[in-house]
Amino acid sequence: MTRKQFIRIVIEITLGITIGITLSVLICSISISNGYGNFYRDSLAECNISVFGINIYDIKKAGNEVIGTPNSFAMAILGIIFSLIVVVAIELMSAIKNRNGEKNR
Repeated sequence: MTRKQFIRIVIEITLGITIGITLSVLICSISISNGYGNFYRDSLAECNISVFGINIYDIKKAGNEVIGTPNSFAMAILGIIFSLIVVVAIELMSAIKNRNGEKNR
């Protein structure tokens, strides 16, 4: 493996992890915002917010106070899953691009 290949791989993996975590944070944020909207709109006493079946946030009403409790571990797992998916996708695209480039030579 040449130095140029190594640098390319490190950049692609770092970029994939960054994009995956950002995507996870965005999806969790939107889901939690929608959850609060549903909670207040439907006057619920309790609301569990899930993303792909993974519970990421709980909203409960205690008297007149609303308490939101994040499930940080579940959100971290989602970040890892999204990062892995993005890294694999980037590496597959790179492999296909390189394979097609070698066929054209």
